[in-house]
Amino acid sequence: MAGWEPNSKYGLQRADGTEAGRLVRLEDVAVWLAESLPRDRVVHELFGKLIYEGETDCLYVLSARDFALPLTLGGRANRAAAGFWQHVDFVDHDTLSEFVVREVGNSWDDCWPGLADPATDDDWYIERVIAANRERTRLAALLPDDQVPPPKFASFDTAERRAQLNRLRRLAVPMVKAHALWGWGTVATLAVDAVPASPFPLADWPALVVYRAAKTLNRRGPDFGLGNQVEIAKAELARRTAEGATESAALDAMGRELGSTANEPRKALKRALTADRMRAIKAAIKAPPTYAVTTVRSGKKAA
Repeated sequence: MAGWEPNSKYGLQRADGTEAGRLVRLEDVAVWLAESLPRDRVVHELFGKLIYEGETDCLYVLSARDFALPLTLGGRANRAAAGFWQHVDFVDHDTLSEFVVREVGNSWDDCWPGLADPATDDDWYIERVIAANRERTRLAALLPDDQVPPPKFASFDTAERRAQLNRLRRLAVPMVKAHALWGWGTVATLAVDAVPASPFPLADWPALVVYRAAKTLNRRGPDFGLGNQVEIAKAELARRTAEGATESAALDAMGRELGSTANEPRKALKRALTADRMRAIKAAIKAPPTYAVTTVRSGKKAA
């Protein structure tokens, strides 16, 4: 995408060295959304989409020293990212990814001031403290003492929120997911009764990587037989083997760039690239045999 830079003040915006590994900070997406949505709607749009679209394993924590770490892995909090999630309420190493994202969303709602001027951030936080203490006073008249939340203190709570906000600003998502979930990186246009434009033909291998990542949901990608995907993948395989890679190594690397987490991603990719030939072979095997037909009319045989 135009204007994307791999480095930011919060760390390297990459999950790995591939095209699909490019990341964008979640706050950059939030600021972009805030150009057309109020602050509370932005928070709901960000975390609601991640949860309800089943994309709770696509948040990363940026690092200045290495590739970004997945916040969750295999449906649970990633132990390697404990330095981040240990500061999020109700999260430990065994927490399901959906609840991790939900609690991160709650923390984001508590800390992110939206497009407020940074010089007035403290005022925003203090207003939140006043509102919380007002709600505490209301609850104290209704609930037993042990069910009433503790009071908030402006100076301490503001410092805590600022520290948490700096941690939250290290969160990022793959660029292709930001595009698919929120439209980040596109300019919205209005159309009446418009037919969705076909993405095909795809231009090259990077375009294929972006297309399949954007269309993958719950680890299931689109049919490889659509458009010119097979042709592009075969051409990319031929290019890599011509440069000296073995077919197995090239297919493994290509499978990982397409998002596969299998130990041997080449197997699934090779099946996809040979599916048309295998379907033709199976069709030929299953075709019924042809026989010469002889009809009989009035006791006489007629060919």
